[in-house]
Amino acid sequence: MTVLTRGGNDVLVMLCDRGRAINAAVGETGPSREGTRDQLLNARVGALADRLLAQLRAEAVIVRK
Repeated sequence: MTVLTRGGNDVLVMLCDRGRAINAAVGETGPSREGTRDQLLNARVGALADRLLAQLRAEAVIVRK
């Protein structure tokens, strides 16, 4: 974190760690659009499945003999 003076105004600059940096010089690439879409879709489907399972458990009738 540092404070820079720009045109008579102080500007706070802070860099946050967002994981390992991508180095394009050695062929490293970031996540693809498809990979990100798949992650979001899987999270959504997982949440819906969890909700359905909770509803089914709540409505279940268990009879023991």
